[in-house]
Amino acid sequence: MLVDGERLWVQIRDLVLDADDFPQIGEAFERESGVARIGSVGIGVGRLMPQRELVDFAQQWIEQNR
Repeated sequence: MLVDGERLWVQIRDLVLDADDFPQIGEAFERESGVARIGSVGIGVGRLMPQRELVDFAQQWIEQNR
């Protein structure tokens, strides 16, 4: 990385990501919000939902359940 014009090795703190409970969050959001639309997409199943509401819900869920 260039620091003040000089090339230096720097340590970068990485995030610890844990997505293991995302399926539970999605199920809880669908159940509690009632805003998810579920339908066929090709041979699969698609879910359409407002992302801002989902992110806000997930933040609260994680604070309460992790």
